[in-house]
Amino acid sequence: MELIRDPAAGREPGRDVYVGLGRAELREGRTLDSLQSAYRVGARVAWRRVSAAARRRGADPEELGLLAEAIFAYIDELSADSVEGYAQAQREQEGERQRRRTRAARPGAA
Repeated sequence: MELIRDPAAGREPGRDVYVGLGRAELREGRTLDSLQSAYRVGARVAWRRVSAAARRRGADPEELGLLAEAIFAYIDELSADSVEGYAQAQREQEGERQRRRTRAARPGAA
């Protein structure tokens, strides 16, 4: 809700959670499909509840539209953070594989 009031406030404080979720998906050997799906389901449920409450309070359609945009834009950001974490973890795994190959290729390596 704070981001709706002040979009420039930034999301840094909680961003690491979503980056970490993306990293965890790779560590567990999964793709991002199920995590992205969970985000979409969560956004739809949140939208239904928030829009119902707003309609009960007489929110005008334009305000509801802006609210919907904010919710779905936020979910896009969470998704992007998770993709970033997944990509970071992939790079780290590849770097570790490369280090192992380099060590194994050295003369006298066991």
